[in-house]
Formats: sequence, structure tokens, C-alpha cells
Amino acid sequence: MPSLARGMLRFRCGRAWLGWPAAEVREILSYHPPTPLPRAPSHIAGLVALDGRVVTVLDLVPLLELDSDPAAPVRLVVVDLGGEAVAVPAQEVSGVQDVTPTDGADALHGNPVLSSVTAQVGFVHDTWLWCIDTSRLNRLARERT
Repeated sequence: MPSLARGMLRFRCGRAWLGWPAAEVREILSYHPPTPLPRAPSHIAGLVALDGRVVTVLDLVPLLELDSDPAAPVRLVVVDLGGEAVAVPAQEVSGVQDVTPTDGADALHGNPVLSSVTAQVGFVHDTWLWCIDTSRLNRLARERT
């Protein structure tokens, strides 16, 4: 059985709760709409200026084929992805916690894209939590750009 996932930031993209290694989270900001990029793929929501630098906004809902949520994002979670700062829109952020892995085969059934970037699955606060393997996610985002 996989070991405990320590220090995962729990946040919601669309209708899915995701876990991101807290050590790779740079900051959490109030959401502000990105400047769109012409002809960019749907998972590249645009660019935002943060502290004098331009950062790509990576929308995980279309990238991971997650169920969308009509609620607008309220936060930008700025993370390290492949050595670069990337902002991820989130509908909700609930904090950092350790995640005990469970058999999440049923939870992953039907979404092979999410399954391909998931390091492990936990059940937290009565919901599934997919702990993201950031190197696999980075590879997927680059392949689809």
C-alpha cells in the first residue's frame, strides 16, 4: 500500500478535489481573470501578472477532463510545475493536510486522464481526493500544448 501523502494542499477544480504537494505551492491569491491567449488550447486560460512576472494560468478542468462547476473560481493557486510558476484556478481551497491512501480504483474509473496523473487517492471529509503527481501532470500539459 502507498505511504501517507504528507502536506497536500486540498483544493477544488470543477467538481473534483485535488491534492497538490504543499512544498510546491508558492502562494494562494484571490482570483482575477487572466488575459486570454489567441489560439491557445482550452487548458491554457491565459496569462496573469504576479509580482512583475508573467505567469501561465493552467485550467485543470479541461486538461484533466474534470466535471465542470458553474461556480466561478475564487482563488489562483500558484504552484511550481516543472521549475516554472503556474497559476491554477480553484473554486475552493480548504488547507493543507496529510492524506491516507485508500483503494481508489472505483473513484478513478471513467477518467483515464485524471488517473494518469494521480499519485494516489484518499478519502477526506467524505469526498475523494486525487493527489497529483506533478511530474506526470507537467508532461501531460506539455504534450497537449
